[in-house]
Amino acid sequence: MIPASWEEASRVAKEGLLDMEARRTRLAEREVAEMAGDKSLEGRVQEALRLAVEFGGYDGSHHKQWVIDQMVRALTGDQYEEWVERFNDGDEGPDTYLWEEGIAP
Repeated sequence: MIPASWEEASRVAKEGLLDMEARRTRLAEREVAEMAGDKSLEGRVQEALRLAVEFGGYDGSHHKQWVIDQMVRALTGDQYEEWVERFNDGDEGPDTYLWEEGIAP
């Protein structure tokens, strides 16, 4: 479910912070890549948005990079590794750039 307004998204995020430890444990128990594997495009988008709302409020670029990585995993599903390879590829070869996975909050 996509939040209908910024206020609703903010409320959902605040509620999520209250129960963050349980959410982190649950997320660790099921890999995001598996969750995205058999989902429709809409389901993958919903999963990516859920991750943004639940974990996007943490300070620190390393935590935010983790959220972005998890969102990319949710969106790309089984093509995550291929997507990372394409991201890293540039004018200077296959390792021009380096995709960072970040650190879980």
